[in-house]
Amino acid sequence: ELLSKGIRPILPGPNEDELSKLSKNTDDYSSIKKYLNDIGEWKYKLYSRLDNIRLHCGTLCELNSVDVIQKHTIPNEDEGSLFPTVIVPNVDCPAIVGLEDIDAGDMTFPRDIPEELSTFYSLNGIIRFHIDNYIRQDAYLGGEAEKSLWKTGNVWNEDDINEAVAEVEAKTLTGPYGLDETNEVAESLYQVDMKGKSVLVIGSSHPWIEAICLFHGAAKVTTLEYGEIISNHPQIQTETPSTIRKKYLDGTLELFDGIVTHSSVEHSGLGRYGDALNPWGDILAIARGWCITKPKAFLWIGVPTGQDKVFYNWHRIYGKNRWPLLAANWKQTGKGVEFDSTTDEEVLNRGVWKSMKNMGVLFEKVDPEDYDVESEK
Repeated sequence: ELLSKGIRPILPGPNEDELSKLSKNTDDYSSIKKYLNDIGEWKYKLYSRLDNIRLHCGTLCELNSVDVIQKHTIPNEDEGSLFPTVIVPNVDCPAIVGLEDIDAGDMTFPRDIPEELSTFYSLNGIIRFHIDNYIRQDAYLGGEAEKSLWKTGNVWNEDDINEAVAEVEAKTLTGPYGLDETNEVAESLYQVDMKGKSVLVIGSSHPWIEAICLFHGAAKVTTLEYGEIISNHPQIQTETPSTIRKKYLDGTLELFDGIVTHSSVEHSGLGRYGDALNPWGDILAIARGWCITKPKAFLWIGVPTGQDKVFYNWHRIYGKNRWPLLAANWKQTGKGVEFDSTTDEEVLNRGVWKSMKNMGVLFEKVDPEDYDVESEK
């Protein structure tokens, strides 16, 4: 199926003789067994799963080099814009939202990115790797494990969250990234009219972003997280990938007015949180958000920003190449107040350690059908 679409599989399959044996229902599977033994069961399962994702996600998973990305890029001429807009037509939302393989787990925490996947992670060599000797193993466990971030763990009580909202107003809420960053996010989100809106928060085991959204007037906040969270606040509900997928596919999911995600998607597909390796994990996370939001929805993304790099297995660092790709089909409309104290050029040239500081950028959802990429370039 991949070859019929002009896509080369990550790992070649059995040769014609081996396939012939299978088609004849022979009991001689020795060559197949040798093939599987040579590549290893872990790689076989991983690559099979990734090839299935590529089969369904279309162009989003084909933007694997700067040259190809440029063919889908149009300028953003708005004053103060950091990035051009990447336009990807014909996004198959039922396939992307509904594909369980995208949410696959893997608790092996591999020490290295396999060679066969490096070209996808690096955009064909443009993005460099920083491999740390310390491999993070931070799989979300819920319950007691989360009390280090929130005193009641994965149970969020109304009084505690209302107190956090008051602390946002007083500028005293210390979120997981410190007081200054919490206040920067809260200040930056004045750019968004959230009053009466329904907001999706992607990746949050500690309801600091939720408190900020409620402070800004959101009527409803939905948290999407790998582990189960129990919310006792009437304006906050929680979902896991499986529950939101089911609601989308059976038509009961109400579309959101906007998305806020801060220090989350940069981890997707790197294995740190018990997720399977996936070079397109971050892109697909935002693409799924595009699929479940209303026209002209807003998107706030806060991620490590500097020179493009994969800091394995900690996170990705987003620069001039990966940032626009991450926000495919979203047009930049603003940026965080943290940009005020420096130049855009300085931010995009920061090294590994200085780029640990999350920088936020605001986008608006666009319809790819409104753009003719070649003519607008």
